[in-house]
Amino acid sequence: MLPDFPLIKAEIKTRLNSWFRNALKGDPLLQIFKEVRHFEGNEFSIHKDGKSVRNTPYTEASSVIPVDRNDVISNGVDAYFGKVIDMLEEISNQKAKMLIDVLDKAAGKTGNIIKGEGPFTPETYFAALEKIDVAFDENGEPIPVSMLVAPQVAREIEEHLPEWLENVEYKKKYDEIIRKKKKEFNDRESDRKLVD
Repeated sequence: MLPDFPLIKAEIKTRLNSWFRNALKGDPLLQIFKEVRHFEGNEFSIHKDGKSVRNTPYTEASSVIPVDRNDVISNGVDAYFGKVIDMLEEISNQKAKMLIDVLDKAAGKTGNIIKGEGPFTPETYFAALEKIDVAFDENGEPIPVSMLVAPQVAREIEEHLPEWLENVEYKKKYDEIIRKKKKEFNDRESDRKLVD
Protein backbone atom coordinates (compact mmCIF):
# COMPACT_ATOMS: atom_id res chain seq x y z
CA MET A 1 0.00 0.00 0.00
CA LEU A 2 1.28 3.45 -0.92
CA PRO A 3 1.59 6.04 1.85
CA ASP A 4 -0.99 8.84 2.03
CA PHE A 5 -0.31 12.34 3.31
CA PRO A 6 -3.74 13.89 4.00
CA LEU A 7 -2.43 16.96 5.88
CA ILE A 8 0.05 17.82 3.13
CA LYS A 9 -2.60 17.24 0.43
CA ALA A 10 -5.09 19.44 2.34
CA GLU A 11 -2.51 22.25 2.60
CA ILE A 12 -1.69 21.99 -1.11
CA LYS A 13 -5.40 22.03 -1.97
CA THR A 14 -5.99 25.12 0.21
CA ARG A 15 -3.07 26.99 -1.35
CA LEU A 16 -4.06 26.00 -4.89
CA ASN A 17 -7.66 27.11 -4.35
CA SER A 18 -6.46 30.45 -2.99
CA TRP A 19 -4.09 30.85 -5.94
CA PHE A 20 -6.91 29.97 -8.38
CA ARG A 21 -9.29 32.54 -6.84
CA ASN A 22 -6.64 35.27 -7.01
CA ALA A 23 -5.67 34.35 -10.57
CA LEU A 24 -9.31 34.50 -11.67
CA LYS A 25 -9.44 38.15 -10.56
CA GLY A 26 -6.76 39.03 -13.13
CA ASP A 27 -9.25 40.43 -15.65
CA PRO A 28 -9.59 44.19 -15.01
CA LEU A 29 -13.36 43.98 -15.49
CA LEU A 30 -13.65 41.34 -12.76
CA GLN A 31 -11.59 43.48 -10.36
CA ILE A 32 -14.24 46.22 -10.35
CA PHE A 33 -16.86 44.15 -8.58
CA LYS A 34 -16.85 42.58 -5.16
CA GLU A 35 -17.04 38.82 -5.23
CA VAL A 36 -19.08 36.96 -2.63
CA ARG A 37 -18.67 33.21 -2.20
CA HIS A 38 -21.79 31.13 -1.58
CA PHE A 39 -21.26 27.59 -0.41
CA GLU A 40 -24.67 26.11 -1.10
CA GLY A 41 -27.87 26.65 -3.03
CA ASN A 42 -28.63 26.98 -6.72
CA GLU A 43 -29.78 30.62 -6.85
CA PHE A 44 -29.39 33.98 -5.15
CA SER A 45 -31.90 36.69 -4.28
CA ILE A 46 -31.71 40.44 -4.58
CA HIS A 47 -33.53 42.24 -1.76
CA LYS A 48 -34.73 45.82 -1.73
CA ASP A 49 -36.60 47.42 1.16
CA GLY A 50 -36.71 44.04 2.94
CA LYS A 51 -38.53 42.36 0.04
CA SER A 52 -37.13 39.89 -2.46
CA VAL A 53 -36.94 41.62 -5.83
CA ARG A 54 -35.88 38.63 -7.88
CA ASN A 55 -34.24 35.24 -7.68
CA THR A 56 -31.49 34.44 -10.14
CA PRO A 57 -30.01 30.99 -10.73
CA TYR A 58 -26.24 30.60 -10.59
CA THR A 59 -24.43 30.22 -13.88
CA GLU A 60 -21.53 27.81 -14.04
CA ALA A 61 -18.08 28.82 -15.24
CA SER A 62 -15.91 25.77 -15.76
CA SER A 63 -13.12 24.27 -17.78
CA VAL A 64 -11.52 20.90 -18.37
CA ILE A 65 -7.82 20.13 -18.17
CA PRO A 66 -7.04 17.42 -20.72
CA VAL A 67 -3.82 15.67 -19.69
CA ASP A 68 -2.25 12.82 -21.59
CA ARG A 69 -1.06 9.87 -19.48
CA ASN A 70 2.31 9.87 -21.25
CA ASP A 71 2.69 13.56 -20.45
CA VAL A 72 2.16 12.78 -16.74
CA ILE A 73 4.75 9.99 -16.92
CA SER A 74 7.25 12.32 -18.62
CA ASN A 75 6.61 15.55 -16.72
CA GLY A 76 4.96 14.52 -13.46
CA VAL A 77 2.84 17.19 -11.76
CA ASP A 78 4.07 19.81 -14.27
CA ALA A 79 1.81 18.13 -16.83
CA TYR A 80 -1.14 19.58 -14.90
CA PHE A 81 0.29 22.97 -13.94
CA GLY A 82 1.24 23.71 -17.51
CA LYS A 83 -2.44 23.58 -18.42
CA VAL A 84 -3.81 25.35 -15.34
CA ILE A 85 -3.05 28.82 -16.75
CA ASP A 86 -5.13 28.03 -19.87
CA MET A 87 -7.96 26.75 -17.66
CA LEU A 88 -7.91 29.88 -15.48
CA GLU A 89 -7.92 32.12 -18.55
CA GLU A 90 -10.91 30.25 -19.98
CA ILE A 91 -12.88 30.52 -16.71
CA SER A 92 -11.94 34.19 -16.35
CA ASN A 93 -13.19 34.86 -19.89
CA GLN A 94 -16.46 33.04 -19.13
CA LYS A 95 -16.98 35.10 -15.96
CA ALA A 96 -16.22 38.35 -17.80
CA LYS A 97 -18.68 37.42 -20.57
CA MET A 98 -21.39 36.63 -18.00
CA LEU A 99 -20.75 39.98 -16.31
CA ILE A 100 -20.91 41.84 -19.63
CA ASP A 101 -24.21 40.10 -20.44
CA VAL A 102 -25.70 41.15 -17.07
CA LEU A 103 -24.46 44.73 -17.47
CA ASP A 104 -25.73 44.86 -21.05
CA LYS A 105 -29.22 43.76 -19.97
CA ALA A 106 -29.29 46.25 -17.08
CA ALA A 107 -28.05 49.11 -19.29
CA GLY A 108 -30.60 48.16 -21.93
CA LYS A 109 -33.44 48.42 -19.39
CA THR A 110 -32.31 51.86 -18.23
CA GLY A 111 -31.44 53.15 -21.70
CA ASN A 112 -27.78 53.74 -20.81
CA ILE A 113 -26.40 52.31 -24.04
CA ILE A 114 -24.72 54.40 -26.71
CA LYS A 115 -24.37 52.56 -29.99
CA GLY A 116 -21.59 54.35 -31.81
CA GLU A 117 -21.17 54.09 -35.53
CA GLY A 118 -17.67 54.70 -36.80
CA PRO A 119 -14.83 56.15 -34.71
CA PHE A 120 -15.33 57.21 -31.11
CA THR A 121 -15.68 61.00 -31.06
CA PRO A 122 -15.86 63.64 -28.34
CA GLU A 123 -19.61 63.87 -29.03
CA THR A 124 -19.97 60.14 -28.36
CA TYR A 125 -18.01 60.47 -25.12
CA PHE A 126 -20.12 63.43 -23.98
CA ALA A 127 -23.37 61.61 -24.88
CA ALA A 128 -22.24 58.66 -22.75
CA LEU A 129 -21.20 60.94 -19.89
CA GLU A 130 -24.64 62.57 -19.95
CA LYS A 131 -26.31 59.19 -19.35
CA ILE A 132 -24.39 58.12 -16.24
CA ASP A 133 -24.26 59.25 -12.62
CA VAL A 134 -21.01 60.87 -11.58
CA ALA A 135 -19.89 60.87 -7.95
CA PHE A 136 -17.66 63.50 -6.37
CA ASP A 137 -15.04 63.23 -3.65
CA GLU A 138 -14.88 65.28 -0.43
CA ASN A 139 -13.04 68.06 -2.32
CA GLY A 140 -15.81 68.34 -4.91
CA GLU A 141 -13.72 66.71 -7.64
CA PRO A 142 -15.41 64.18 -9.95
CA ILE A 143 -14.49 60.56 -9.29
CA PRO A 144 -13.41 58.99 -12.60
CA VAL A 145 -16.26 57.07 -14.21
CA SER A 146 -16.20 53.55 -15.62
CA MET A 147 -17.58 52.84 -19.06
CA LEU A 148 -17.86 49.40 -20.57
CA VAL A 149 -16.52 49.70 -24.10
CA ALA A 150 -14.82 47.49 -26.65
CA PRO A 151 -11.02 47.22 -26.22
CA GLN A 152 -10.35 49.28 -29.35
CA VAL A 153 -12.68 52.04 -28.14
CA ALA A 154 -10.91 52.03 -24.77
CA ARG A 155 -7.60 52.58 -26.56
CA GLU A 156 -9.13 55.41 -28.63
CA ILE A 157 -10.48 57.12 -25.48
CA GLU A 158 -7.16 56.72 -23.66
CA GLU A 159 -5.30 58.13 -26.65
CA HIS A 160 -7.61 61.04 -27.56
CA LEU A 161 -9.31 62.19 -24.32
CA PRO A 162 -6.38 64.33 -23.10
CA GLU A 163 -6.20 66.19 -26.42
CA TRP A 164 -10.00 66.59 -26.51
CA LEU A 165 -9.92 68.23 -23.08
CA GLU A 166 -7.20 70.63 -24.28
CA ASN A 167 -9.60 71.84 -26.99
CA VAL A 168 -11.38 74.94 -25.62
CA GLU A 169 -14.77 74.01 -27.07
CA TYR A 170 -14.64 70.41 -25.80
CA LYS A 171 -13.32 71.50 -22.39
CA LYS A 172 -16.22 73.95 -22.09
CA LYS A 173 -18.71 71.17 -22.95
CA TYR A 174 -17.03 68.79 -20.46
CA ASP A 175 -17.08 71.40 -17.68
CA GLU A 176 -20.75 72.12 -18.41
CA ILE A 177 -21.63 68.41 -18.08
CA ILE A 178 -19.58 68.11 -14.86
CA ARG A 179 -21.36 71.15 -13.34
CA LYS A 180 -24.71 69.53 -14.18
CA LYS A 181 -23.54 66.19 -12.71
CA LYS A 182 -22.32 67.97 -9.56
CA LYS A 183 -25.78 69.50 -9.03
CA GLU A 184 -27.42 66.07 -9.59
CA PHE A 185 -24.96 64.51 -7.14
CA ASN A 186 -25.66 67.17 -4.50
CA ASP A 187 -29.41 66.70 -4.98
CA ARG A 188 -29.06 62.90 -4.56
CA GLU A 189 -26.92 63.33 -1.46
CA SER A 190 -29.31 65.82 0.17
CA ASP A 191 -32.28 63.50 -0.51
CA ARG A 192 -30.54 60.51 1.07
CA LYS A 193 -32.12 59.14 4.23
CA LEU A 194 -29.72 58.53 7.07
CA VAL A 195 -30.12 55.38 9.13
CA ASP A 196 -30.27 55.71 12.93
